[in-house]
Amino acid sequence: MISIKSKLSTFPSSLCDWQASQDGHWGWFVCTRHEEHDSVLEEIQAEVKLEIMNSSIASVSRMEIDNWLRTFFSDFHWKMHARLRKTELREKGLSLFFGVIFESEIHFVQFGRLFCAVTKGKKLIQHGRAWKNHRAQSLAEMNLFGLSEGDIKVKPQRLLIEDNEKMLVIPSQIANRIVEQGVEVNSLVPVVEAFSSQDNAQWLILENQPRLRGNKKRKLSRVQISSFFLLLLTFLAILYMAFGNRACDVFLRKARVKADSAKISTSLKVDPDILKYWESVVNAPLRSIELTNGWTTDLEYPVTAAPAFDQNNIYIASGNRLTAFGKRNREMVWDRAFPSKIESLHQTKYGLMLNLADHQIVGLSNEGKVAWADTLKSDILPNTPVTSIELTNREDPRIDGSVTVIPMEKGLSALDSKRGTLLSEITFTNQLQSISEYDRYDSCFYAVVENAVVCVIVKVVNR
Repeated sequence: MISIKSKLSTFPSSLCDWQASQDGHWGWFVCTRHEEHDSVLEEIQAEVKLEIMNSSIASVSRMEIDNWLRTFFSDFHWKMHARLRKTELREKGLSLFFGVIFESEIHFVQFGRLFCAVTKGKKLIQHGRAWKNHRAQSLAEMNLFGLSEGDIKVKPQRLLIEDNEKMLVIPSQIANRIVEQGVEVNSLVPVVEAFSSQDNAQWLILENQPRLRGNKKRKLSRVQISSFFLLLLTFLAILYMAFGNRACDVFLRKARVKADSAKISTSLKVDPDILKYWESVVNAPLRSIELTNGWTTDLEYPVTAAPAFDQNNIYIASGNRLTAFGKRNREMVWDRAFPSKIESLHQTKYGLMLNLADHQIVGLSNEGKVAWADTLKSDILPNTPVTSIELTNREDPRIDGSVTVIPMEKGLSALDSKRGTLLSEITFTNQLQSISEYDRYDSCFYAVVENAVVCVIVKVVNR
């Protein structure tokens, strides 16, 4: 079980707070920090804590936590940006570390000068943002929370804390001293706590302590077991004498009756529609699914191939040009032209792969740089027509079964693949031209409708 080994914060420039379930299997902790000592920081620290406590964090599952962290802190960034602009602080941004605990697993985000490390044997391993070169970084590169006038970069991290391992959340001053001194893991806690007398000191140390084994259950003695069976036989004999020997025959005959839905309908006279509804609820792949329009971006040029994507960008092809747009702000990241028309594009584990009309096949990095190029002997098949897409537990862990997304002339329909039941439907204003594969990062599709790209979000409620 992960518990707090040691923590310290200095009022009002820093904060360390937490909340956990009674059994200790779930919880969250937050650390905030500012290098100044202005009294206005007292209100700002309280606002951060209240915003988290009033959020939906308690109802977020392990599978949904990364998306929740991205969405919550992207939106909260703008509230904090507006709040900090009204202050007289020289540095209008916070250092912030927020983590959510599921058993021995921690999902976290970090901003600014708060750093994270985990003990592995005799080594101290740094995770997340690197602290060695942070002194040479500008304020924009430090990614302070609430500082940027644009969308902030939120990158959730995941850590598995093994038994007897420790996790540290420490500011840059302490991190630099630990690295310079080469502190041993065994003496890590007292060394960190020695900084308590310094101005603006702060730290949080978590430790995964293995559960103590409970006392062995007391086994029943042979005398107790024999007495139990004698009492049971006596009780059965009394029942037999009281109700007659036909009681056993009736019980055995009823036990052989099969409780299938057809016999339940015959014996209980249950409405067949109710049985059909009961069966659909039990065997449904999910409780409900909804296709909604997340956003729409109009383009100044026609889209000639189905879009591709990765965790950060969407890639749009028009003729011989390929453009990368950021998912969060839909602004152009880079643009590149090729010798011939782009027939199709695919995202692989190593980057983008482009099929060109002149037998060329090109591999690109996600930054738009050519990694390799080759020529095929025959023509590349053009774009395939828009086809149905099956969503299973492999594509989305929230689905138990199979959902088929069927493209229509001006929309998309989601059906239960087993029974053909219509689950959800979305309609576009213009004709659907192409659709991307399912984006597991953001649970959506990217549909090309005329000269626009539409993000179709798939909202799923588990059974």
